[in-house]
Amino acid sequence: MRHENYTSLDCRANYQKANSKVRKKMKEAKEEWIEEKYTIIDKVMTTGSI
Repeated sequence: MRHENYTSLDCRANYQKANSKVRKKMKEAKEEWIEEKYTIIDKVMTTGSI
């Protein structure tokens, strides 16, 4: 029983670490996407062409 508990805790820790990495990458990708859209909108607004 005790060994199962440690294995479970190890699995949980691994999952949380992987999940954290995925969330961080998703946040970075979202910020990059937003920045690209902002750049496009800013360029269109400064040139006056819609």
